[in-house]
Amino acid sequence: MFHDLKDNMVWLLAMSSIPILFQDEHKIIVEKPSGLLVHRSSKSSDKRFLLQELRNQLGQHLYPVHRLDRGVSGVMVFGLSSEAVPSLQDSLTRGSKDYLALVMGRVDSPFRVDRELTNEQGLAQPALSEVEPLEVYSKTSLVRVRITTGRHHQIRRHLSSEAHAILGDTTHGKGRINAFFREELGLNRIFLHAWKLRLGEQEWESSLPQGLEDVLMRLRHLEQNQKSDEQARCVPLLP
Repeated sequence: MFHDLKDNMVWLLAMSSIPILFQDEHKIIVEKPSGLLVHRSSKSSDKRFLLQELRNQLGQHLYPVHRLDRGVSGVMVFGLSSEAVPSLQDSLTRGSKDYLALVMGRVDSPFRVDRELTNEQGLAQPALSEVEPLEVYSKTSLVRVRITTGRHHQIRRHLSSEAHAILGDTTHGKGRINAFFREELGLNRIFLHAWKLRLGEQEWESSLPQGLEDVLMRLRHLEQNQKSDEQARCVPLLP
């Protein structure tokens, strides 16, 4: 039904700018698009990065405070000086980050995953993810995930360990199910979005991208059709 297209957001950046939610003398809060690495990586041959795009857009250097994976969209904070970064990282540790994720399986009640995760150097680090269902479908769920730690692939690894892999996750998810959502519902990326970020008393929010809203609309329509079919099968035939 849908073409298997790669996210073309990087190409579109040539004609658009990164949305800015807030800026003061110490920091800038932006909305990261899906399909773009935050900064240069030895593991990637990408030529465009969020840091580079923002630097060109603002005409000044910026300094990452935290990371979002390439496929993840949503709210991010950057320091406007290297001196501002430690304070911002401390505020982020005392604050919180909320994500929206569409996951496999029914999540009928909130739960916590308090499990150490090893970093890229093999060192075990504490990690806590708090999961709350927002919409529950027959075989999938839309959930809010709150984290205060920010370990490598934390949400993706924690949810996968609880049999609730994120749809569209090609590393920790299920290929057959991802293929169904790609072909039937048009999900061409991981369904993980950095929704809200809190620093102290301040909070910023990034709306769910239209592409993910469209996937939810198609999913709700599919669910409604399935319920209608089931109800029709249960209606006794007239004599």
